[in-house]
Amino acid sequence: CGGGGSSSTSTTTATETYTVVDPYIKNATFFWDKDSDGIQDSGEPTSTQSDSNGVFNFGSTIPPVNSKIVMKDKGEHNGISYTGQLSATVTDSGVISPLTTFQYLYPDINISARLTDLGLPISNDYIDKNPLDNKNDNHIIASISIDNFLKIQQFSNVVMAEDTLTDIIAVVKSLISYDASDANI
Repeated sequence: CGGGGSSSTSTTTATETYTVVDPYIKNATFFWDKDSDGIQDSGEPTSTQSDSNGVFNFGSTIPPVNSKIVMKDKGEHNGISYTGQLSATVTDSGVISPLTTFQYLYPDINISARLTDLGLPISNDYIDKNPLDNKNDNHIIASISIDNFLKIQQFSNVVMAEDTLTDIIAVVKSLISYDASDANI
């Protein structure tokens, strides 16, 4: 399910496999954005397609920790085309999700603190974890209406346009419809 298979030969080497979760997305591909410009350039490798558990890899190429990975082909979930855009800064967990995308887009924002302000107490330790992994005991991550959380694109416009954190939080609250009863845990 989750990342795994991490290399033990170097502390700067990430996992060999990755998992795309919103929930699991099948047939998505990613590219290693070596220059962090969000555009796939010559020499920036493309991953395999993700399988039904969201798992993919870059073959014999292993992007190091802190590399950027960006979604190239969006894939599908349960036969429905995926419309979000996911990315991540590589960690040893190998998870690509809406939360890792938020972290990728806004590296200077304390995501855990912002989510806690919204009534979603998620520890920084869980930001890059697979919310669908049975070993994950912070089920509130999985209970967020993730499709609504993917309004990150709109949120990025708000972050650039608003002056205060209070204004940003107010807009995020209007974008996120959180209802724990909707959770499929």
